[in-house]
Amino acid sequence: MDKEMYPIILEEMIQSLKISKDDLEADVHDITEYWETCLDKAGISNRDTAILILTTGISCYLKGRGINVEKNKASTDNSGLLLTLVTLIPLYAWTRPADNYPKIHDLIPLKQGARRNPARKKDMLSQVEDILQDKWPE
Repeated sequence: MDKEMYPIILEEMIQSLKISKDDLEADVHDITEYWETCLDKAGISNRDTAILILTTGISCYLKGRGINVEKNKASTDNSGLLLTLVTLIPLYAWTRPADNYPKIHDLIPLKQGARRNPARKKDMLSQVEDILQDKWPE
């Protein structure tokens, strides 16, 4: 996955959430800032925990927008939004200098080979990467 995917995924989310580009970019920035702060203040050094924190924050964001992501029929319909945002937020961080988001860059590097904490085969970010690579092959 590379940085050039960010605008493609952003556009898809604009259409899915039915909000303006400026509003979504501001929300993505705020979520990324909040995620970085949580990782730093809590001293998180585990990639899976970092993704769990991000997923929880995004679930709260979607719930605040009136989109249910709990375990029921409605959440199945909206799970793509959650997964797409879980991908979009790290992509946003990766488009910025590593100094801006050092914990994110350290725990969730852009290149697969650079990963310090190897991901389990079934973790959410790996699944999202597989789906996106199938959709937009290099």
